[in-house]
Amino acid sequence: MQVSSGTTLVEEKERTLSVEGEIPCFIVFSDRKHVDYIYNIVNCVRACLSKRGFKVELLSEETIPDEYFGGRFEKLAEECVLGVVILDGFRPNVLFEYGFLRGKGRIVIPLQDKKAFVAVRSLYSLVEGSDEIIKSCTGLTKVQFAKLKEPSLGYFQNLSDRHGIKAIVVDCGAEFDSCEYPQNKFDHELEKIMPAILKKYREQNLKPVSEVSPSYLVKFHDLVLDISEYYAGTNKFDEGDIDKVVSRMEGLEKDAGSKMPSRVYSMTASLYLSLIEKSDWKDVHKIVSHYERAIGLYTGILNFEKDPVLRSDISKRIGDCHWSASQYKDKVENCRLAIHAYAEALKVYVFDKFPMGYATTQNNLGVAYGTLGEVEDKVENCRLAIKAYNEALKILTEEEFPEPHKLVKRNLERTLILQKQII
Repeated sequence: MQVSSGTTLVEEKERTLSVEGEIPCFIVFSDRKHVDYIYNIVNCVRACLSKRGFKVELLSEETIPDEYFGGRFEKLAEECVLGVVILDGFRPNVLFEYGFLRGKGRIVIPLQDKKAFVAVRSLYSLVEGSDEIIKSCTGLTKVQFAKLKEPSLGYFQNLSDRHGIKAIVVDCGAEFDSCEYPQNKFDHELEKIMPAILKKYREQNLKPVSEVSPSYLVKFHDLVLDISEYYAGTNKFDEGDIDKVVSRMEGLEKDAGSKMPSRVYSMTASLYLSLIEKSDWKDVHKIVSHYERAIGLYTGILNFEKDPVLRSDISKRIGDCHWSASQYKDKVENCRLAIHAYAEALKVYVFDKFPMGYATTQNNLGVAYGTLGEVEDKVENCRLAIKAYNEALKILTEEEFPEPHKLVKRNLERTLILQKQII
């Protein structure tokens, strides 16, 4: 099937930056100014988590400004199922967050590169200035400070082993197919604990309905178990199976007088979307049906969910569905609905507080405007698309996020070409 500008449908879909998955987790790491190779590890871990259906948040001062970091971290720590702590640099904030997660009883994976070191120099607030200033601050002359050795993290590894806390050691310099390469080794370790992660996720999802009678709680548990096993790929399913799950959910809610948590609805919606990847591209009716069912569940969540951040996430997902559906049916209407949904998400996903949410939503907003600009009000829609892409690039820099940066730049260049053709 061909779509506009001579691109295939697969290529067209690759223009968006979508939410990776449903299971909440985050990666804690030192800033690049303390550990210059840190994103080599972060991007590998993030790719692995995304592939397995996690919704990944990045937590460092570079991704969330200081004034919002503490509150954002504590909220995510309450919601998350998994925390990945990259120890390289051995920064105080990273150690605090590691201890906080352990104290909360969360599943934590500590990770470090084999050349990981303690960023001693960065522990001093002032590392530049005159010889006298540096000596008064550090006790060292400028020359001595420049020669200051930063020790290996080997000691922590020995200490953690004594306490049964084994950090995963990876090698950023290994070949891509090596078992020591970060993505490969992390994925191997993650595979071992996936059953525990899914169990934890089910338990967290059922907290809001924990006060129902034991007989109903068992039914809620069985239903969430079926959904999570479909999501994890443990059991095969089709559209009919998901329809039955939704019917069971609605009946159980009515009988028990308690609403299933929105995250369970969201995971169920994602099951419909996963069927699209398995559908024949010629079966437009079935594909559109999957999108419509997912949108219906997402829209239902907005009718009862009060949390603004979760509502923004759902609004973005609705936008993604409408834009994707526009490639099959009602291009103008679906693009307009996508733009509206992204605008709703951006009311909360603001630049300062949620930089990654802001960036990915701006990119997708640009895609929706660009697609709409191919068929109507071309000059204005191209202008709005270009504006959105430039906003996304403020966060998605080439150095920190090479792949997303490349995607947004390609989108921007494509729209600039279209704009020139129009003018």
